[in-house]
Amino acid sequence: MGTTLNSSPDFIMSVSSVETGWLGSHAQEIQNLFGLTNKGGNDLIFKGRGGYQASADYWTKHVGSYVRNAKTMPDFLTGLKKDGYNASPVTTRLSPISCSGFKSGSEPVRTEERP
Repeated sequence: MGTTLNSSPDFIMSVSSVETGWLGSHAQEIQNLFGLTNKGGNDLIFKGRGGYQASADYWTKHVGSYVRNAKTMPDFLTGLKKDGYNASPVTTRLSPISCSGFKSGSEPVRTEERP
């Protein structure tokens, strides 16, 4: 996907990690790499419909044009926002993280813990 979109695979995987809880059991069950839904409704299920490759292809087709040629994480996040993603700091099951804190090849920047 990184080659196809001329963007860092690290950026793409950061979206997948945040959206699926590091490809948690539910995402694995439905083979949905990016937490894709039907316009915020039901999850899109790729199991039995091309699986993980179909999920990657769907994301590339529907989101790829917004992040194509992004060379920095801020550019990548700007593209995601144009597609309607909320690229503000997010909360995971572990702790809040800021997507803007990701740099290619590094760990996320953790924000203060919430009670």
